[in-house]
Amino acid sequence: MPDIFAPLIQNLISFGFYNLLIWMLALAIMYAILKKSKILGESPFINGVVALAIAFFIFAFPVLTGVSLTLPTAAFFTQTTVILLFFIVGFIMASLFYPDLPKFLIEQFTRRTTLWALVALGIGLFITSGLVGTFWFGIAPTQGAGGVPTDIIIIVTGVILFIVVLMIAASIAAGRE
Repeated sequence: MPDIFAPLIQNLISFGFYNLLIWMLALAIMYAILKKSKILGESPFINGVVALAIAFFIFAFPVLTGVSLTLPTAAFFTQTTVILLFFIVGFIMASLFYPDLPKFLIEQFTRRTTLWALVALGIGLFITSGLVGTFWFGIAPTQGAGGVPTDIIIIVTGVILFIVVLMIAASIAAGRE
């Protein structure tokens, strides 16, 4: 059965719609960071102008470097959503065994090991989604049609995921003591 969404998505890609979505996401995130940190003061106009300028720099990245951010960003958000769904199902299942799960989670998230495990998970997502390669090749473009071989990417990804799983397991084991 043919997919009715494939031609629509291909047309949106050719129009640059997903680059516009990345620009809007960057604008919203930068404005929120500037507003929350108050690094430029409390003026919404100044924060908006600076966030707009930074978002246009991100919007110009694919044009200037020739490297698209669309596919790695889509892979990043897909992986993040799958991991969030995994955590949600895990929390639902854990709530069957822990009578006061919110209290347990508050205790876990005040520990430094949990923070480092989540940072490692975020770095693992950043690397496995391909965003690191996008930024690296955008900064230092390779000559010719070369690039990193797929075998090396798979091995490095496996090692990084193994380290992330070990860190999460160590933080859980340290919490039981």
